[in-house]
Amino acid sequence: MNRSEWFAATLADFGPGRILAVRYEGPIAALSHAARATGTVIASWLQGIGTVAGLDGQGRYDAAVVVDQLEHMPADARRHLLVRLRDLHASRVVVCVRATVAREWPANDWRALQFLPGQPLDEPGASYSTYAFDLATYNPERTWNTPEHWANPGNFTTHRW
Repeated sequence: MNRSEWFAATLADFGPGRILAVRYEGPIAALSHAARATGTVIASWLQGIGTVAGLDGQGRYDAAVVVDQLEHMPADARRHLLVRLRDLHASRVVVCVRATVAREWPANDWRALQFLPGQPLDEPGASYSTYAFDLATYNPERTWNTPEHWANPGNFTTHRW
């Protein structure tokens, strides 16, 4: 699978909605074509973000896709970008990054940000790693975290924040 096919599959998985696409050097024609083919509205393309300040003024989206962006940022700025996208701008975030850059972070760092590894992509001359965050599935409901397992079940919803 190449990046264009991955992008099309990702958009199809998202379904219709507002998507924020972050890419260092503008939209690729194949990515735009994949968006049109799946009926997905890419609400905004952000290009060449160097710091999280580049996200100022962006609202909330159904999902965010980061392609060819992290390779052009220092490690701390990458982390801040992913955290800000995850926390403020989208409940689902997917990332496609060169495998060499992805290996700079240990797997524990990706997991600490709640990004799970996806399918690796191979293209002539480059390999890519994919990661995904989905707010709906990253923290599944556990049986012990219910009112019947609390000392005062009546207070389960009143004193919880």
